[in-house]
Amino acid sequence: DILFFWVARMIMMGLKFTGQAPFHTVYLHGLVRDEKGRKMSKSLGNVVDPLEVVAEYGTDALRFTMATGTGAGQDLNLSLDRVTANRNFTNKLWNAAKYVMLLLGKADEAEWQAAAGADFSSPAALQALPLAERWIVSLLHKVVDDVTERHDKYDFNAAGITTYNYFWDEFADWYIEASKSRAYGGDPAAAATSRAVAVYVMDRVLRLLHPFMPFVTEELWQALPHKGDALIVAPWPATGGAVDSAALSHFDSLKGVVRSVRNARAEYGVEAGRKVAACLVCSEAGLREALSAELPSICLLAKLEPSQVSVVEAVPAGTSGGAGAISLVVQEGLQVVLPMAGLFDVDKELARLAKQRVKVEKEAAKLSGQLANPKFVEKASQEYLAEVRAQAAEAAEKLAMVDAKIAQVSALKAQ
Repeated sequence: DILFFWVARMIMMGLKFTGQAPFHTVYLHGLVRDEKGRKMSKSLGNVVDPLEVVAEYGTDALRFTMATGTGAGQDLNLSLDRVTANRNFTNKLWNAAKYVMLLLGKADEAEWQAAAGADFSSPAALQALPLAERWIVSLLHKVVDDVTERHDKYDFNAAGITTYNYFWDEFADWYIEASKSRAYGGDPAAAATSRAVAVYVMDRVLRLLHPFMPFVTEELWQALPHKGDALIVAPWPATGGAVDSAALSHFDSLKGVVRSVRNARAEYGVEAGRKVAACLVCSEAGLREALSAELPSICLLAKLEPSQVSVVEAVPAGTSGGAGAISLVVQEGLQVVLPMAGLFDVDKELARLAKQRVKVEKEAAKLSGQLANPKFVEKASQEYLAEVRAQAAEAAEKLAMVDAKIAQVSALKAQ
C-alpha cells in the first residue's frame, strides 16, 4: 500500500537534488490477495507461502499465474486452482517439445542445422508451404505482433494469455494433429517441411513465453535446434511477418468441417475406431481446392475413410438429406453429407433410441402431471411454476427430437 508513496518520494528527491527523475517508467501492480479476495495475514491464517507453492507446482507455473491472473492495476486473487492449471500448461509445453524432438529423430545433421535457421517470415517462404503450415505460421506472425504491442504497453496479462491461447488451442490442439498426415506420410520432402515449421513455431513460442516462464523455456530451447548460447539473450521474435489471410480463412473452414463430423459422430454414437464416408460440398473454387489438398489431414482429424471421401461443387443427386444421409451445414457455401449407412449399427441405434425415448417420456409425463395437478399449481410460487413449465417444454422438445431420429433410422432400415 505504501509503494506509491515510496516511489513518489524517490522521484521528488531525485528532482530536488539532481534535477532529474530517477525512473523513466514505474510499473505498480496490485496486491496479491487470497482466493476469496481477502488480504493475506497471519491472524486469518490465509497466507500462501510462495516457497511451498514453488516446491509443489514449480516456479514457472507460479510466475505465469502471477503475471496473467489479473489486468494491469487490479489486485490478484491467488487461487491454487489457477496455479494447477498453469502447471498443466507447463506440462503441455514440455510434451509438445517432446513431440517435435521425436519428429527430429528422423532428421540428419544437415536438416538439424537448417531447422535452426529456418525462416518463414517472408511472403515467398510462406506461400511455399502447405495449407496447415501456412495457417499456423500466419497465425504465429499475428500473435508475435499482438504480444509485442502488449508488452510495449505493459499489458503483460494480455500478452501471456494471447500466447497461451495460441499455443494450446491452435498449435497443440490443431496443428500438431493436422501435421501428422505429412510428418508420418510417404513424402520425405513434405515431412521435412512439417518438421521445420514445427521447430520454427516452437522456437518463437518459447521466446514469447520466456519472460513469464524462464526455466522450462530455456530447458526446451536448448534441446531444440537453435542459434545462440541461451534463450535469455536471444533476440525477441521479429514483428511484421507475412500473413496469408486466405490460409487463415481456409483452415478455419477445415476446422469447421472436422467439428461438424465429430459432433455428428458423437450425436449418433459412432464407434470411436470406425471410419466413415463423407462428401464435402463446397461452392467456392479456392476453398474446394484447399480442402482437396488437405484431405489426408481431414480424414485423420475427423476419422473418415480416405477412399470414400470426396470434395465436390454441388450436392450429388439423391444424397441431399433424406433418410439415407445427414447434411451438416458448416458455413455458407460449405456442407458435409454423411451417408447414414456407414455411421452406426441400425439395430443397436434403434435400441439405444428406444431406451432414450422411455426415459425422456417418463420425465415429460412427470412434469406434465405436476402442471395438471390443481393443488400443485395453487401452492407453487410463480417462479417455480415458470421453471417447471420451461422444463416440460424442453422435455417435449427432446421427445420430438428422439421420435424424429427413430423415424429417420427406421426408414434407413427399411431401405
